Amino acid sequence: MVLLLSVIFRKPLSAKILQLRGFIRKEKELELQFGLEKESLALPEAGTTVLSVGDVLEEMKKIEWFTEEQIKSDLTALHRTLLLNGIITKAQLEELISSRQVLSTLTALYVKHLDRDAKAPFDPTALASYGPPLLLFKDKKDVVRQITVALLFSKEHKEVKRQRRMAKGRITGEQRVDYFHIICSDCGNHVDCVYEGLDPVMPYFEYKCAKCGNQGTMKLMGMHWKGLSSKS
Repeated sequence: MVLLLSVIFRKPLSAKILQLRGFIRKEKELELQFGLEKESLALPEAGTTVLSVGDVLEEMKKIEWFTEEQIKSDLTALHRTLLLNGIITKAQLEELISSRQVLSTLTALYVKHLDRDAKAPFDPTALASYGPPLLLFKDKKDVVRQITVALLFSKEHKEVKRQRRMAKGRITGEQRVDYFHIICSDCGNHVDCVYEGLDPVMPYFEYKCAKCGNQGTMKLMGMHWKGLSSKS
């Protein structure tokens, strides 16, 4: 499973954040920055326990599709990411894990943009990275927009987009006299083709049928094509 760890929401809370084991400072605040918006979260009261690695494992296991092995493999990174994103107590993590709004929003985004299975849409790292701002910031629409941008620029989305195009239809080749025609297999119309160079070593092009909308990409068997430029 691809792990998406965005730096969009990772803003240092304090140089001492990883050393804290209970706070006695009531008047100071930790500031989180998100885009152009800036909000504050009060430090825990005296005696409050800072989120531990064990707490992360215990709480993350409550997400039914997260496996213990999956969580343990990135446990240190998950702990640090949560701290940097403002989840600094066990109570805050409990609130994040139990938030239907956060879980349903992330599920919808991952299913829509990455074609993930709705029964297991995102992984622990995604929750640690994108969950806190969805929980802590007032402007939920802005948070959703920025998460969407991160997903759309991911390598996984690029592959999903390619698969979607290929799934829309197929094409066939047909020789007529001394011309080779590319035909839409859905409606029989000629398709428009654009040569896109090499991907990464095979020549490929994008095609689209103006009549029925069938579109996608197709690679040529590189061993049978010589002299094609690597540039489109």
